[in-house]
Amino acid sequence: MLKPLIGYTIKGFIWYQGESNVGVHRDNYAKHFSAMINEWRKEWKQGCLPFYYVEITPFKYGDANKSDAAILREQQYKTLRLNKNVGIVGTNDCVTAKELDQIH
Repeated sequence: MLKPLIGYTIKGFIWYQGESNVGVHRDNYAKHFSAMINEWRKEWKQGCLPFYYVEITPFKYGDANKSDAAILREQQYKTLRLNKNVGIVGTNDCVTAKELDQIH
């Protein structure tokens, strides 16, 4: 989906991780995410473009031990240590208890 955009001048990337990734790639999400970040930067040939992303949203995801979202968040924060010029927007303080049933 990005191929048609390669070649346009950009100033950076903003990424919102879809909730369907909760519970997927529990141990290597940061590795895969870092590979995507580096591939996008390579495709645009504009150096170490800023890459900002949003922490997975608080929600009652339904996994039995309720740890899948926490593990994904941990992997998202690990991505900060693996890459230069990246930033994360925290979301855990953006949702009240009554909103945990509403994904958006």
